Amino acid sequence: MLISVAVLVGLVLAGWAVTVRDVVLLYFTAPALSAIIAWIVDRRKTRDWPAALATPIPPMLRQGAQISVIVLSRIAAAYRVSDTTTIRKIMRQQVGLMMVISALLFAVTLGFPEWVLGLFGPDFVGGATALRILSLGQLVNILAGPVGVVLLMTGNERQSLYVSVISLAMLALCCVTLIPRYGLTGAALTTALIIAMRTIISFVMVRRLLRRK
Repeated sequence: MLISVAVLVGLVLAGWAVTVRDVVLLYFTAPALSAIIAWIVDRRKTRDWPAALATPIPPMLRQGAQISVIVLSRIAAAYRVSDTTTIRKIMRQQVGLMMVISALLFAVTLGFPEWVLGLFGPDFVGGATALRILSLGQLVNILAGPVGVVLLMTGNERQSLYVSVISLAMLALCCVTLIPRYGLTGAALTTALIIAMRTIISFVMVRRLLRRK
């Protein structure tokens, strides 16, 4: 991602007329280049290692599946023994990680939405306000942490269902009020409001849940 953004910024500063095709090619090329570099580094680091033993694929896949859900398992296990400190720690770690990953993207979309949309053509620049609104909605989602996951992993699926029903009703209301009146901006505002409302309600539920423990 950093390579892609750096190259894209360099092309724009150099006066290159960036097209959608250029962006797509860039985002395919950068991961491929990163993979090649990683492979070269790995080969150099492991050239003196002893030969690896043949390992059956199914056990590796099972182990990978276990690793992929380890965070979810930790939340469920911690809740079972009333270890709210661990759950809060996991949530803080997730918030910090997501903020680090998305900080640059938020800075660009909030501060320079016209430039971002202009990369796809002048006709897209009119959506700058909508992009800002969507970015703010996602920012609320990230700052709250994985509250939806916490509800599900602590046996509160019914509460999560209530949030979904409320969000659906709010979505229907906004679709017949905001979108017809404000168009693209109304659609972005609707999306951001649903994300923010769902996140805030879930956050309040999780806070009360952890406080009771």
